[in-house]
Amino acid sequence: MTNRAGLCLVCVLAVCSTAVAQPADPVRTITLLRGHLYRAQEGPRVTVFRVDPDGIVLVDPMSLSFARYLQQQFAERFPDRGVKYVIYSGLDLERVGGAGLFDATAETIAQEQFNQVSRTARERSPELSEGVRSAESTFATRRTLRSGSTPIDLIYPGPAAGVAQTLVYFRDEHVLFAATYPSLAAPFSDRNVRPVSVAQWTATVAEVEFDLLMDGSGATASRAEVIAADGYARAIMAGIKDGNLQDLSAAQLQSSASIARFEGTPFALVRDADIAAMYRRTTVLSLDAVGSVLADRVPTDYEICRGNPSCASPPTGLGLMAGAGFSIGSVRAVAEVGRDAVANLGLYSLRSRSTHVTFLGGYRTGPAGRFNVTVLGGLTYVMNSFRYELPGYGTFTAREEGFLPTFGADVVAPVTRDLALVLPLRFARGVDLSGGRPTSFDVRAGVGLSFTYRRRAM
Repeated sequence: MTNRAGLCLVCVLAVCSTAVAQPADPVRTITLLRGHLYRAQEGPRVTVFRVDPDGIVLVDPMSLSFARYLQQQFAERFPDRGVKYVIYSGLDLERVGGAGLFDATAETIAQEQFNQVSRTARERSPELSEGVRSAESTFATRRTLRSGSTPIDLIYPGPAAGVAQTLVYFRDEHVLFAATYPSLAAPFSDRNVRPVSVAQWTATVAEVEFDLLMDGSGATASRAEVIAADGYARAIMAGIKDGNLQDLSAAQLQSSASIARFEGTPFALVRDADIAAMYRRTTVLSLDAVGSVLADRVPTDYEICRGNPSCASPPTGLGLMAGAGFSIGSVRAVAEVGRDAVANLGLYSLRSRSTHVTFLGGYRTGPAGRFNVTVLGGLTYVMNSFRYELPGYGTFTAREEGFLPTFGADVVAPVTRDLALVLPLRFARGVDLSGGRPTSFDVRAGVGLSFTYRRRAM
């Protein structure tokens, strides 16, 4: 009895361990959602299909095995109707396998980015690519399908919920299917997604006149929730844009009444954190014009100054400079045109004057609307003109030109929102273009005004 009981115990344990080692197949169900629209589920994943007199419109076969299950169910439940369209909701390889089983009757449709990005995804994850096929036709932003007399809208809402996402709107049932979407209680919670993409998603979806929004897990939401999320997204985006244009800090925006506090809503819990995160990601493009009067320390030319006592001390005088520039955040670029003071070097009644065309880039230490210093560096194209007299021979002119490295800084002090006092300082170390010898430094410093004629938050 003891040996027989022990043998039975071993057999029971073996059967139990085999049962544990072999996971059960996921539960598969098909239920009527509303009208002619059905909900199909495999484990935690959900999709939908619509049955019309001239065929079936299927969203996401989900996998090769589930597509076989659907094929069998369609044959039993709707024997006189084939699959007319297969629609890919996005680039989730675990949702789009198995469409090839319906090739005989169905057209496979996806957003226009799908084929390219899915090829790359399949190469990176071949284990998830079984049964995944390229779409036979694509659309850019919208497409309306006709299945019987029923229109079905395919909508691209932007990249907020994934590249190549397609929303499927069943007009007769007022149901919108989106495999995934931003949190409606905290739309900007995914900091890896650009806020402008989230705002594009909510704005696009809020325009659709659905009653029920369903995602790829079967969770549902109402249009009122989407409209509320869109209102929050619009308010935050507009407030951040205006705050940046007014050079307000994140703390000032958080305490300001210009962005509603959304008290009594889920958005109140995330408002301040969203403002801080989005403020860091938003930059301002500003365009401006500058005019300055400069005091020049005019460089002297080695070839001309040999034996000329007037060159012992480089001449100085007044020059002019005008320019235009733009700033993106802390990065600045500017183009300038300037004329040095006239240098009278005495010997042979020599007069010289330089014209500069300068291109500079640099870094600004503070916001455009506050006191700041911009450190600059770049290249100057200089044209030197000479006029001199040789006794007994007459008056002669000469010209030399070339590129010179230039560096400097701008000190900016705002006067009004668009007008600022600018103190420019420029240094250029040139060479004597005819003899190859170094010249003295061209030093220019002065005072001017800057006018910002356009700002745009990005």
